[in-house]
Amino acid sequence: MPTDSPPRASGDAARPEESDEAVSAADRVQTPRLPPLTPAATRGAYWRTVARVVAVLVVVAGAVWWIQRDPAADTDLLGRLDELSAEFQPALLTASADQAADYVERTSGFLVAPPELPGLDLVGVGYADLSPQSSVPAFRYESADGAEAVVYVYDYVFLDEIRGSLTLGEAVYASLANDPAVDTRRADDAFFVTWRERAVVYTAVTTDEPAFERLAAAIPR
Repeated sequence: MPTDSPPRASGDAARPEESDEAVSAADRVQTPRLPPLTPAATRGAYWRTVARVVAVLVVVAGAVWWIQRDPAADTDLLGRLDELSAEFQPALLTASADQAADYVERTSGFLVAPPELPGLDLVGVGYADLSPQSSVPAFRYESADGAEAVVYVYDYVFLDEIRGSLTLGEAVYASLANDPAVDTRRADDAFFVTWRERAVVYTAVTTDEPAFERLAAAIPR
C-alpha cells in the first residue's frame, strides 16, 4: 500500500540562485557590478590624487604671491616714465628752448622751460601719456655721440591728482625735501635724475651712463 509522503514545508523548498538573467537590464545599467581594483588601477587613482593636490598647491601659491606682492612695483612713477622714454616722440621738433616753452604754455597753460643739459641738445617737445586721464610735458634730448634723454616736468599738484594710480617713491620725496632738492638713482638699465625748482619737479631718464653722470654733476648740490 503506497505510503503518502508528508508534504514539504514551504520553507524547505529549494530556492534557485538568482541569476543575472533575473536582474533587469535597467538595474544592471544603473548599478553595474564593478570588478575589484587591480594594482594598476590603484596606482592610477593614486597619481590622479597627487595631480589634484599639486593643482591645489599651485593655486594657493599663486594666491599667496598676489596678496604678498609689492604693490609699489605696479604704481611707481619713475618706472612708468622709464617705460615711456623708449617710445616717446616729440609733437614739435625744435632746438629752441623758447619755442618749446611756448608750445607747452599754449597747449596746457603750464609755464615751464626745458632745462639745459650738459652734452645734450634739445630736439623736441610733446606730452607723455601716463594713463588715459593724465599726461605731462616731455622734452627729448640727444647728443652727438648718440646718447638720448627725456625730461618730464610736473608739479606737486599733479602728484596729488594721480595719487592712487602712480606715486613717487618715499625716498625720492625725502631727497626733494632737502636743499639742494636732487635725487639720483638707477633701476635696471635706466638712470634717473629728479630735481625740484620750487613746486616744479623735473625727472630726466636716460640709459646712457656717461650722460647720467654729467647730468647728475651739473645739478646744483
